[in-house]
Amino acid sequence: MPDEMTKRGLPADGRPTWLACLDRTHRPRWRVVVRKANHSTFNGRKRTPSRYSEVKCLACCHTWRTKAAYVDELPDLAPGETRDADE
Repeated sequence: MPDEMTKRGLPADGRPTWLACLDRTHRPRWRVVVRKANHSTFNGRKRTPSRYSEVKCLACCHTWRTKAAYVDELPDLAPGETRDADE
């Protein structure tokens, strides 16, 4: 069961994927998608420096933006790196 998505498109935990992952056991699977920058339609999709970084949990697919210090300890998302197939 790769995704276990409900009919509403939510993960098995029932929370929208844009909310932060709350399961600390997933922390080894957290990756930085965009580090201290932002890409938005407002700025023409150009990379703009920011205090915030985008983080993704590869275990549950939650994605969030944060300026927390723990981001400095997280690895960047590698090209081709995706959610665990067995979860």
